[in-house]
Amino acid sequence: MKRMIILMFIVCTSIWSAEAQKMKGDLKALKGEARVNLVFDYEGVMIDGENEEAYVNRNAKEKGEGDEAKWKDNWYNEFRNTINGPEFTKFFNKEAKMECGEFVDAAYTMVVKLTDIDPGNFAGPFSNPCKLTGEIRVVKTGTTEEVAVISFKKLNGNPMQPQLEKRIGSAFAYLGQFAGKVFAKGIK
Repeated sequence: MKRMIILMFIVCTSIWSAEAQKMKGDLKALKGEARVNLVFDYEGVMIDGENEEAYVNRNAKEKGEGDEAKWKDNWYNEFRNTINGPEFTKFFNKEAKMECGEFVDAAYTMVVKLTDIDPGNFAGPFSNPCKLTGEIRVVKTGTTEEVAVISFKKLNGNPMQPQLEKRIGSAFAYLGQFAGKVFAKGIK
């Protein structure tokens, strides 16, 4: 019985997390490309219902344990560069069968624009996953000419992750996996 409940939870979470994803444009232009440049855009992102700066300042006071500057630096640099980006990249590369990363000479650039991050919370069996909302724009590198736009809403990660940064990182992993599958299908 316990296994059945856990299985139903996973199935419902997976179905719920995959809703409201839309794509406009065509990824066929990337056929034959081995690499795509990757850029994350956090400008204007809302986190837990407030702008990022307010969220970071509040959490630095609450969770900074006396070193607010270090917590802020971790948020803006460490978490993004060693957790979020690598998790997205690892799962995207695996699914898309192409490489994304810092390739400024690639013909195309994938801009992952985050508009909302719900960090979720850890509360044992009552935990809530992190949910990401935004869009992935594929543009010709060095231009604003869009090839495709993939919208995503409330894509979630692992709810059983107690650490905030790893809970958010797990949502970036799922986003990378989702994007990789869309690219693999769109490039065929």
